[in-house]
Amino acid sequence: MHKPAGWIRIVIIVAVFAIVGYGLGRVTEPATPPADVAGMDLVAEYDAAVAQGRPVYVLIHSETCASCVEMAATAEEVLPEYDGEVEFIDALNGLQGSEELAGRFEANYIPTSVFVDANGEVADFVIGPIEAPDLREELDALAATK
Repeated sequence: MHKPAGWIRIVIIVAVFAIVGYGLGRVTEPATPPADVAGMDLVAEYDAAVAQGRPVYVLIHSETCASCVEMAATAEEVLPEYDGEVEFIDALNGLQGSEELAGRFEANYIPTSVFVDANGEVADFVIGPIEAPDLREELDALAATK
């Protein structure tokens, strides 16, 4: 029996590795949002709050950047104090409507905090994490527009 030449074996091995590597590197399905927020349309939620004249705090972020995780923790700490006073839109990357909201506000970096007053006007736009006292100051100003 005749053995293939050495260079043919090398080509075959490289081809196999290329095919396997290509298949492993492909993402076939998008990440699924957590069950408690699946199906939620952030744009509709934002539009409804603005239409009803409620002040809105929009946090555009992800779960993978350190600054975003820090900002989410600060928001989680502070926001219960403003329940019923300021509508919170958690535009977590990957949720339905998060990209559209980011586009509306031209938010190119994360985390981005957008503070919208009761008249639907952007009162402030902050890129990066915000310390808890500063977030309270922003939310106090929003709540005062109600």
